[in-house]
Amino acid sequence: FGDINEDGEAQNPGDGFGVFVYAQAVAAAGDRIAETPDVEGAPREAAVAVGVCGRTVVSAWGRDATEAVLRVLAAGDAEEAQAAGEATVAAIEGLVNGADTNGDGEVQPVRGECGVLQVRETFDAALAATR
Repeated sequence: FGDINEDGEAQNPGDGFGVFVYAQAVAAAGDRIAETPDVEGAPREAAVAVGVCGRTVVSAWGRDATEAVLRVLAAGDAEEAQAAGEATVAAIEGLVNGADTNGDGEVQPVRGECGVLQVRETFDAALAATR
């Protein structure tokens, strides 16, 4: 983000689609499914988990990644940029793989832990349970 083409204007290169937009849509879909009266048991639990993970991708990992990237761009020296770059990598790894934030040895589809991978695993498990 910035004046990449040096025309004097900082422009947003996005088109409204990307990880955060899709994660918000996934969270909303999970919430709608979970609120459907006929959905019970494992499918409902999976829908709730998908909603939680979608929101975590945006609110936790996405926020951390965005803040870290902005720190890289604002860094005054290489040491500051490297520390912010490492924080960026950690946030992106969390966004994709989640992180065992409670130290129980497992990344679970709960707030603050799960990432995109857990959305996929939860969806796959729910799909398998309905067959």
